[in-house]
Amino acid sequence: ACFEKCLELDPKNEFALARLGDAHKFEGADDPMISRLAEHAPQSKNPDLHFTLGRAYDQVGQYDEAWASFKKGNDLDRPVQPEYRQSRAEALFDRISSRFTSDWLSQFGGDSHDPVFICGIFRSGSTLLEQMLGAHPRFTAGGELEFFPRLVTKSFPGFPEKLDGLNAESIEEWKSQHAAFCAQRADENTRLTDKRPDNFLYIGLIKAMIPNAKFIITERDWHDIAVSVFSTRLGASQGYALRLQDIRHYLGLHRKLIDHWQELLGDDLIRISYEDMVDNPRETIGGLLENLGEDWDDVVLEFDKQESTVGTASVWQVRQPLTRKSIGRWKNYEKHFKEAFGE
Repeated sequence: ACFEKCLELDPKNEFALARLGDAHKFEGADDPMISRLAEHAPQSKNPDLHFTLGRAYDQVGQYDEAWASFKKGNDLDRPVQPEYRQSRAEALFDRISSRFTSDWLSQFGGDSHDPVFICGIFRSGSTLLEQMLGAHPRFTAGGELEFFPRLVTKSFPGFPEKLDGLNAESIEEWKSQHAAFCAQRADENTRLTDKRPDNFLYIGLIKAMIPNAKFIITERDWHDIAVSVFSTRLGASQGYALRLQDIRHYLGLHRKLIDHWQELLGDDLIRISYEDMVDNPRETIGGLLENLGEDWDDVVLEFDKQESTVGTASVWQVRQPLTRKSIGRWKNYEKHFKEAFGE
């Protein structure tokens, strides 16, 4: 109602129109809301409007029009976002892998609290998994927490090069700070989950500080991730999201670094398939809980009925029961993958 009122006062208010479209359930290609969005789109330089129109077309099965809208939104964002350079990203990931080795990690150890870090890449099912765990009485869903990105920005500029001065005293101080941070946010006798995606870069550092931490990596068919990323305005920190070629490149780097962490951490890093979560939730989450040292509770299958706050682009999806409708979604856009990769 608020956005409708804004449009009454200013019919050219594209922000209000985009937000109104995001909340709308499209019933078919002749939905009047699509006409309203399409009327403004040709002259609009607002990426949000094009992404909203793209989602509208996607919902009603007009996939060529949807892709064109998503591409327009990404093209408008490109000049104002940091350029994604594949060689620069490769160099960063190589430095991280080289810096964090088993010998380096062996310097640290001891006891700690036991948070759970969900480090799946954007649109891989990490929000769904956190909501399922958050329904369990032994977990509190923390969402995307800022503790480690802020710590790295403040204490390790140029990460990972500035780790030489790391010592046991600093480790203990940060461990205590993080324990207090968790205690302020977690319900009594629960483990806090942190699903900040870029924590995957810092897994070695986190493990050194919090030896009892567990890490979960949500994984999904890369084609479906690519479509979901391309059709979502992720913001300036995710420059790879604007082109299919760059999305695929970044996903490859992510997988390679996760393989590195797996070699270092063994069973403390757990990989969960989105498709398995949807198709076999009892077996998949049951096995995960066993690995985390927790008992099964049927309530995790009723995650969509829980009252919780979701602050990511997956907010609408996790309010629904499990469904396969997003599996294989990329096939609606297969021709664009062939154009980009010749496959």
